[in-house]
Amino acid sequence: MTTQKGGAAIPEQNPPQAQLIPTGNHVRALDGVRGAAILLVLFFHFPAPCAWLRPLTSTGWCGVDLFFVLSGYLITGILYSSTTKAHYFRNFYVRRCLRIFPLYYGFMALTLLILPRLVNSYWLGLETLNDGGPLLLYYSNYASVFIGWGPVSLGAFWSLAVEEHFYLFWPMLVRVTPKNKLLAGCAIIALLALLSRLAITFFKVTWLAACYFTTSRVDSLVVGAMTAIVIQQHPNWPKRWMTPIGSTMLVTLSAIAIWRHGLIFNDWPMRTFGYSLLALLFASVVWLAGATRGRTSRFFSNPVLVIFGKYSYCLYVFHMLVLTVCERWLGPHLFPVLGWSANAPLPLFAVSMAASFAIACLSWRFYESPFLSLKARFSSAGLTRNTADLQPDPPENGLRVHSL
Repeated sequence: MTTQKGGAAIPEQNPPQAQLIPTGNHVRALDGVRGAAILLVLFFHFPAPCAWLRPLTSTGWCGVDLFFVLSGYLITGILYSSTTKAHYFRNFYVRRCLRIFPLYYGFMALTLLILPRLVNSYWLGLETLNDGGPLLLYYSNYASVFIGWGPVSLGAFWSLAVEEHFYLFWPMLVRVTPKNKLLAGCAIIALLALLSRLAITFFKVTWLAACYFTTSRVDSLVVGAMTAIVIQQHPNWPKRWMTPIGSTMLVTLSAIAIWRHGLIFNDWPMRTFGYSLLALLFASVVWLAGATRGRTSRFFSNPVLVIFGKYSYCLYVFHMLVLTVCERWLGPHLFPVLGWSANAPLPLFAVSMAASFAIACLSWRFYESPFLSLKARFSSAGLTRNTADLQPDPPENGLRVHSL
């Protein structure tokens, strides 16, 4: 397969049959997909260090959509393979909690309790924060719409709320829905999400609702789920359809970009049909990377993408706080001493990126790893390994998950 700009691919001769990775194997390319997603987000939020990177800074918001599709794919692969196994709910939720909550609530304690006692809240981007409830209870995506909640350094947390809502209801849906009806159920949910965005736009409700509501964005997660189910139930379908679908979505999105002078996340074509088009494109990318053995898979197995994928969760959690501190404190106080302007884009980008990556490495080594090591006590036989949560874990047969 030949990778094109944007992640779509052209089929090679006689592509290998799509299938889940064999038992016990690690899907390195899906770590790279996650790495690409976090880099898109970082380039979107950080200042462009040079002109040729500006396209990434304007379209990097779609990295969140790639995270959504990948999470839906991985989570559903796990749940689908373990519905009949003992401790289905316990294993899933305990493992999710061990992956998500220690870092998330550790960051909350640091940001909401410790740092404000040591430094000016303005330097942390918390000057508008009056209530931490939306963060602590995972409803900041709704609070941003209804009460205008949105501290600068915590503004990216809406997507974590969307994913958490998905984790809450999806295991039950997969467990109680007959497997031969899961695809139809996913299609209905995806259609309802699209209709909700169309209704929000038609009735001129604030665009924030279309962008942030779980009910408006769940279709990206569900499209990823559908990809995992199709691979399980109809392994020949992806080989026949995924590449044409991805190529069609890429052409369509390119036409929208030309028409609207870019892909803008809150522009009406994107916040109506555009998110659905992106989900289908990224489903093709995830399939090409994770379930085939072509050039796309090799591209996403690049060590740089894989290492960013490994640290993606901490990078996502910390990067806006790091950027805010650099913009409001480090830039004005340190950069002029070194002969740079306070808002010089290249130093600001380099320092923010380096600091975020250093924090992520330290967090992984000294804070997250002890919690992740406990996941082995709650593993289910029959789950295929995927992504580098922590080595080693006992052999599993399904999709191993490290989500955003």
